[in-house]
Amino acid sequence: MNRKVILFYPRIISGWQAQVRLAIPMNFLCIATVLENAGYKTKIIDQRVESTWHSILLKELKQDPICIVISSKTGTQIRHALEASRITKEHSNVPVVWGGAHPSLLPEQTLENEYIDIVIQGEGEETSLDLIQALESKRSLGAVKGIWFKENGAIQHTAIRPFMDLNRQLPLSYNLIEPKKYFRNLFNRGHLSFFTSRGCPNPCAFCYHNILHRKTWRPMDPDIAVQRIKDFVRMHNIRGITFSDINFFADTNRGRRILEGIIKENLNITISKITISVNTLPEIRTDDLALLERAGCRRICIGVESGSKRIQALLKRTVNVPKLLELNHNLKYSSI
Repeated sequence: MNRKVILFYPRIISGWQAQVRLAIPMNFLCIATVLENAGYKTKIIDQRVESTWHSILLKELKQDPICIVISSKTGTQIRHALEASRITKEHSNVPVVWGGAHPSLLPEQTLENEYIDIVIQGEGEETSLDLIQALESKRSLGAVKGIWFKENGAIQHTAIRPFMDLNRQLPLSYNLIEPKKYFRNLFNRGHLSFFTSRGCPNPCAFCYHNILHRKTWRPMDPDIAVQRIKDFVRMHNIRGITFSDINFFADTNRGRRILEGIIKENLNITISKITISVNTLPEIRTDDLALLERAGCRRICIGVESGSKRIQALLKRTVNVPKLLELNHNLKYSSI
């Protein structure tokens, strides 16, 4: 059997888009890195950047890959994901696997579609490798943790897979994509996405991460994170980073150590975005803003949601309004 896997990332929007923002399909890059390291070949087809995606998909299907993995969030991306699933079923016998936020949240509903065979629930790296090895050797899927699948007309599911340790994660193989396709020109530099943590400890009622990451926040050790950033910048000649961490300062001391490491290594990068939870604001000091500036940060994003106490209660989102106003005042005199 051909030891190859197709990873298909569908378009997110339909029709015209005023501002095109193409973030790296990080979930697929994480999976592809693990699979390539295990001896499998991967083909990432990003429908957002491949105008000839249809012919590329048909060509890859003819090579009899082990499976095709398709990612989808809730929304219009589902329509494009289903189109790729239908094409796969009409032109091959390749198993169709779905992963990502939507199938992770609604695996049983997802599997009711005739074009979908298997759902990966939650993080995909370890589950994908385990699943692909089972498909390749034609073993029972019942021993693969973290999946839902169809068997004899019934929908089955296996035990939840424990979260992976980010400190043991392989350095991502950015060579598996074309980084220039995902550059965002911000503050006169090309930026790529990078992450040092997953999840968030906050209980916000509106956020899917509560379910997907089970209200946990998992960070890389700051020394490991700094080394990864250093390697990333120098190996790929990157001058700009957009941190995709949901809550970079969930541990303020860790956040400070990463920023201090960036300064110490003299990386001379621009950080186009760091997200700070409004719950963390009481811990953010004036000298933290100076540290952010020295590390190259040019923008911070703070999710306030609402100043109404009634709405805050509904959203399970506590906002320290005096501290928020104080931070706003301090930002006025900062270059961020």
